[in-house]
Amino acid sequence: MNNYIYVKMDTDEINNILNECTICVLGTSNYDYPYLVPMYFIYEYKNNNYLFILESKCMGRKIKNILNNNKVCIFIQYNDTDCYKSIIANGIANINKLHNTKRTNMVSINITIDEIEGRAYYK
Repeated sequence: MNNYIYVKMDTDEINNILNECTICVLGTSNYDYPYLVPMYFIYEYKNNNYLFILESKCMGRKIKNILNNNKVCIFIQYNDTDCYKSIIANGIANINKLHNTKRTNMVSINITIDEIEGRAYYK
């Protein structure tokens, strides 16, 4: 990594990466230990604010962690031919029950982003 330089990405570059990627790593914590899990995501960008939307079963460790501590982080990596790009975001998660009768055991995790940063690493 010593031979790499990084450049901060602007909002347009961050949005381009988010449009290309479908999987993020969601980080939660039960105050003592972090827990990371890869998940599919979609996002909305309105009025300079990001909202990430993830679907999950309504049980499990990440849901329990969010109910105890709703501060979360998201990591996304995109590999290009001459560099790799990463996005790290912090935000507040809210769990909403999905009202689709076929998937009653699913919830939506809506994450309002407080801080987001993108970096491109070049050799």
